[in-house]
Amino acid sequence: MFKDAKFDEALKRKILLTGATGLVGSHILLDLLKQNATLVYALKREKSDLSALKNLFEWYDCYPLLENINWINGDLSSNTVSEVLPTEIDEIIHTAAVVSFNPDDYEVMNKVNINATKTLLNYASKSGVSKFGFISSIAALGRMDASGRYTENSEWVENDSNSYYSKTKYEAEKAVIAANNNGVNTYIVNPGVILGPCDWNKSSGTFFRTGAKGIAFYTKGQNGFVDVRDVSRGMLDVMKNGSSGERHILVGESVPYRKIFSDLCVQFGKKPPRIYSPKWLTELGWRLDKVKSKLKGVPPTLTEETARNANGIFEYDNAKITSRGFEFTPITQSIEDSVPFFKQYYF
Repeated sequence: MFKDAKFDEALKRKILLTGATGLVGSHILLDLLKQNATLVYALKREKSDLSALKNLFEWYDCYPLLENINWINGDLSSNTVSEVLPTEIDEIIHTAAVVSFNPDDYEVMNKVNINATKTLLNYASKSGVSKFGFISSIAALGRMDASGRYTENSEWVENDSNSYYSKTKYEAEKAVIAANNNGVNTYIVNPGVILGPCDWNKSSGTFFRTGAKGIAFYTKGQNGFVDVRDVSRGMLDVMKNGSSGERHILVGESVPYRKIFSDLCVQFGKKPPRIYSPKWLTELGWRLDKVKSKLKGVPPTLTEETARNANGIFEYDNAKITSRGFEFTPITQSIEDSVPFFKQYYF
């Protein structure tokens, strides 16, 4: 029996994706568009720069798939964003967030990371959305002190070690879990520091920019890292096979920062970091950088929060998802796969 294109489209699973131009969102967008059974609505600001997204699709040899995106112009920081959303959506994947360790950005983080999440959850409840996927962060697990090992059951402890960013992601998580208890099936993933092709002027893309310039100093800190492709696969896997209302840590490896920057520098042909920066020096560094940023009127490169994290030893247990057979990409491989992208588009 003959079926026209409109009939086929009506049968497709309709997914609303936020943050589609960002690091995680762009990779989830790509993976969704590869599935012929999905119809993707991607939310973006009206004047969003799509150059990084276009570079990404070109890099993965999927440029024609850009034509299959149903763009929706809307601002998540606005209370009226729900007015522009489609009336019939099956699932939502919420990746949009402001990632910053600058206390001056707390107000915008509060609007986007917390309030926008609540707005989307309210829309999901009223619209009968069947599943709500939320990209959280290991930061939402809280910081016990300058070190620690974390699982999905780690309890938030209020203290000065928690960044403003972590507080907003934790508050957003609470709203997501509450929505699950009130009838919306919600799925939470907590990625570590995400590495992969993106705009190297934003978020963790700055790791690659730093490696390309070279860095002489290192700290003894350690954190959880994950390949962006694993975050995309992990989010889709959890929404399909995971338990609703629960966290799922997405960390491939807990790696020393020195190892990360050494690998990056080597891949970019620079000398690896070789001078140890003790805690007192990083403390001095963020204070000096704060003064410099005020004088120049630009955001600081090093903040009190990033200096503190640079010296912490953090480990994360990924057994919950790996016990189901999920495999992570080695971080060294992630760096090797990503550096050629930055060489092509940023040199």
